Amino acid sequence: MVTGLPATEQAAAQLSGPFGSRATGIGDPAAQGTAVLASIVRREAYVLAYIDAFWLIARVSLVDILLVLLLRPPPPNPLIPSPRV
Repeated sequence: MVTGLPATEQAAAQLSGPFGSRATGIGDPAAQGTAVLASIVRREAYVLAYIDAFWLIARVSLVDILLVLLLRPPPPNPLIPSPRV
């Protein structure tokens, strides 16, 4: 078995507790606790990825708005009638 950080081993041991008290027939309680810990870490990683994506979208949108503000009016087009003033 590969040892990890003490906090990780403690969390896996705490999560394997409910699996050791009753026979589930699925397998080793330590492996089940590690699987629960892995699913929690995966869920949190997805949350962080979504937050990063929203920040990226916000920054790109801000740059796009600034670029739109710098646009010049288009040149006259003979196919489009000019507005009468």
